[in-house]
Amino acid sequence: MKTLLLILGSTFFLGCMVVQFNDHDALLWVALYALASTLGLMALFKKPVPIISFIASLGYGIHALVLYAETHGQWFDGEAEREMAGMMLAAIWAGLLSRITNRHEVSAR
Repeated sequence: MKTLLLILGSTFFLGCMVVQFNDHDALLWVALYALASTLGLMALFKKPVPIISFIASLGYGIHALVLYAETHGQWFDGEAEREMAGMMLAAIWAGLLSRITNRHEVSAR
């Protein structure tokens, strides 16, 4: 089940990365989503980095809060709202990866 979750999550963020290439600030969004996908792939191939996942989760969360300040409450009607939702999903994903990979490392000792 964990393997399926890692595959689906990594694939989802890979897809998010691909659709960003037509954006005016594509480099930023491609890098952010590529990191989320890469962290999942690293966990899948048993090369987890829980501290980087944790730091990424905090960074994504802070970025989501900054983007929230730009929203007008029109969920998914504007670019800022969609970007904020993407960062919230990435924050949750990276936090989940930090938690499950850290638990795996502790139990392996």
